[in-house]
Amino acid sequence: MGGAIESYSEALIDGYLDETKSAQPVIPADAFVDNIQQLDDAGFQVMVHAIGDGTVRATLDGFEKVIKKRGNNDLRHHIDHCTLVHPDDFQRFVDLNISRSSRPPLNAPIAYNTEAVLPALKPDTRKRAYDNNNRQVAGMRQHNHTDAPAAVLWPWWGMETSATRGFPGKPELGKLNEDQALTVEELIKIYTINSAWAMNLDKVTGSIEVGKSADMILLNHNLLDTPLTDIHKTEVQGTIFKGKVVYNPL
Repeated sequence: MGGAIESYSEALIDGYLDETKSAQPVIPADAFVDNIQQLDDAGFQVMVHAIGDGTVRATLDGFEKVIKKRGNNDLRHHIDHCTLVHPDDFQRFVDLNISRSSRPPLNAPIAYNTEAVLPALKPDTRKRAYDNNNRQVAGMRQHNHTDAPAAVLWPWWGMETSATRGFPGKPELGKLNEDQALTVEELIKIYTINSAWAMNLDKVTGSIEVGKSADMILLNHNLLDTPLTDIHKTEVQGTIFKGKVVYNPL
């Protein structure tokens, strides 16, 4: 439904810093609803690329019309990226049971943010970028994606940026909206249970329970006891998939 903030191809509710720039969602409202309706009728789960809060709102509008007609969101449609979500739309995610995924490395002050994305936004809008904690408090279901190969596939890097809002190993770069950090406990759920739910696999995996697939990893340290700035040093020392050891380097 959108492009990218730095190319001024994402719709923003409060507009860009450069007021000569503007954008509309890629797909017009009526056509978008029709597309979603056809996919929903055919039983497809739909995930939509939306970064700006205006694009996210337009996507929610389309999903809402289809979901209300169906009566529920049993297909678990979701929105990916969501760099900006207007606070007025938080509850809509909850009510429609729409989840949103993010690319965790963007929670850090990486050059892409500091040199391209944030400079295009108004100061008040910048404060709302990747506001994961606000969304968590509002009850939004959050999960993550890698955006590979455009981003780091390694999960521990992203987990640390989400917990510290800093660049792993480079404290001199500072923090990005530090008040929006999440706890390690919240992040473990986001990476496991919530991700399984988003893929409609939560009855099979995502948590360690009787009757589910025995999918587990053995780490070199306890994430709950590890200093936040050492999370990126996490190493997998063993992997169990469906109850069988499939990786054992020791």
